[in-house]
Amino acid sequence: MTTSFEDYVEKYCEGVSVAQAKEYAASGQELLAYINRDVKAHPKSDQELRDQSAFLLWYLIKASFDNGKDFGKGIFVIEMENQGKTERLYDYLRNGRSSIYSPETISDSSQRNSESLAMTSKGLKNAIKIS
Repeated sequence: MTTSFEDYVEKYCEGVSVAQAKEYAASGQELLAYINRDVKAHPKSDQELRDQSAFLLWYLIKASFDNGKDFGKGIFVIEMENQGKTERLYDYLRNGRSSIYSPETISDSSQRNSESLAMTSKGLKNAIKIS
C-alpha cells in the first residue's frame, strides 16, 4: 500500500508526473467548488465531461491521502454538505441526461460482455477437450 499521493502516482500512474497529477487534482477541487456555488451549467461536450470526471477522481484520490487514508483502488461515495448540492453534482456528472448510460456506453458494455462470454465459452470447450 502506498503512503502518499506522490508515491501512488509514481508507482501506479505511468506517464503521469507528480506535478501533472497535482494539477489534475487542483482542477478537480476547482470543479467541485464550482458545482458547490449553485451553478446550473453542464459540460459543453462529452470530452469535457470525461476530462472533468477524471480531474474529480484525481482530487478524490489526493484528498484521501491528504486526510490520512491510504488509497489502493476502489470507489468513492460523494456526499456534499446538503442533499441539494449532492444532487447538483450528480446532475452535472450526468450532463443533464436522465441516465449516465449513453448509447455508446451501452454498446461498448455489450461488446465487452460478448467478448467475455466468447472467451469463457472457448475456455470451457478447451477444458472439456483436455479432460
